[in-house]
Amino acid sequence: MTFIDIHDISQVATLLGIIAILITFVQQFRAYKDSQKKEQQANRKAITDEINSRSAELMEKMEYKLQSIQNIAQIGIDDITGLQHELDEMRKYVDMMDKEGTVEWRKIKPFIMEKVHVLERRIEELERRLVK
Repeated sequence: MTFIDIHDISQVATLLGIIAILITFVQQFRAYKDSQKKEQQANRKAITDEINSRSAELMEKMEYKLQSIQNIAQIGIDDITGLQHELDEMRKYVDMMDKEGTVEWRKIKPFIMEKVHVLERRIEELERRLVK
């Protein structure tokens, strides 16, 4: 046992321990870098997805507005006058039905009058938009 010095064994063990610590440190550092890289990629993907969905939503809203503007641009004074004339015809029909005074008409009249008022408001709104 004299050929093996106890100090040599402790120095070798210390050297092996230092190497093991360095290897562990390098592996942990690589794992940390990999996890950071994966997290960055996930964050970038989430941001990209959010930007894409928000952009698509805004583009869809703009397309709807453009379609509405295009539809309004196609409406002319003659169209509104025609709608008002048809509304007047509907009112004349209501007056005629009031004169006849059937039971069925009395049941249906409130529904018809509500529809006439809704149409009247929509025509007035179209006219206001066209005048602006």
